[in-house]
Amino acid sequence: MLEEQGIIKAIETTPDGKTVIAVQTSVKTTCGTCAVKSSCGTSALAEYFTPKADVLYFATEQPVSLGQKVSLGIREQHILLASFLVYTLPLLWFVGVVVALPTVFVDSLLGNELIALIFALMTTFVVYRMIKVYLKTHEDKFAPQLCHVLPEQGVQKSAQIPISQLSDNVTKD
Repeated sequence: MLEEQGIIKAIETTPDGKTVIAVQTSVKTTCGTCAVKSSCGTSALAEYFTPKADVLYFATEQPVSLGQKVSLGIREQHILLASFLVYTLPLLWFVGVVVALPTVFVDSLLGNELIALIFALMTTFVVYRMIKVYLKTHEDKFAPQLCHVLPEQGVQKSAQIPISQLSDNVTKD
């Protein structure tokens, strides 16, 4: 499971007694750690176009407080499936249609490469729409899940040793 940490920014209680938290996550880019960031044009564009934060909402039964960190996660197989559906499947479809139409329909209008290209573009758009519908209907599978609430990190007090114990252990010259 790929995990990311977020910070609780708002807490609401619904009328049915459930606690809903708003978790803010920050978008991290590789440009933030690059040594040549100041002289790179790509870094400037990434800084301008990258959204600063996302807010996600989760229901929880655990006690939480504002500013507390939580761990969010998505299963690796769901990320791989979504990547395959969005990137690889339409590309394979497009290439398959562009190659198959002129091969199968050699002596017809569909055998024309320009017609095959236009038909491939139109059907690839339809495939994208079907994938979008599939991802929307299975949104809970591809959305981040609240893994666990991290313990609050307050000020830790060091163990205090009474002064009387210190003075007993000190040897005098």
